Amino acid sequence: AAQVQAFGVNSERGASTRVFAANNTYSFVCIQYGQPLWKDSYDAQAEKMKGATGRLGKDFWTTFNTSVALNIGGADVAPGAYYLGIACSKDGQWSLMVIDAVTADKNAWNPLSGDALKTVANCPLTKGMSETSVEKLSIDIAGESKDPTKFSFAIAWGKHTLTAEATAKLAAGNAKSAEPAAAHP
Repeated sequence: AAQVQAFGVNSERGASTRVFAANNTYSFVCIQYGQPLWKDSYDAQAEKMKGATGRLGKDFWTTFNTSVALNIGGADVAPGAYYLGIACSKDGQWSLMVIDAVTADKNAWNPLSGDALKTVANCPLTKGMSETSVEKLSIDIAGESKDPTKFSFAIAWGKHTLTAEATAKLAAGNAKSAEPAAAHP
């Protein structure tokens, strides 16, 4: 008989939420993730990510729920419930892996499944470096006040950053008066 083990994991969770309000209708985008602590030794691992996929965050899946169609970095994401991963091509191009949560659960995929994961979208990310180091992983979806349907998707960990421009595709006539909500790290 197979031996079954259960591990209790309690961790801090980070969250970033964006709310669009238009004509008394609300649309939401929410990311929830575990926040691993940065270690300087991770700098050497960035090069090892080339040609690989991995989990984004700590513990179980980073979850991504949206009630509005989005375009992130040029890739379309339909409303739905997703898990997020991270990928780096052999030439160093980073992307956000958007994985259908229902498909992942039915196939017993987990955040450590690696290359076996199938995505519904691969959103290109721009790699950068910051002057200051972020101790805990941060994922932020922050918007503009001029056009609340446009916002940025930003990942920061250590001095490394990955960013993409994003747009919420609200139904015609529904973008009248959107107010961005503050992110909640």
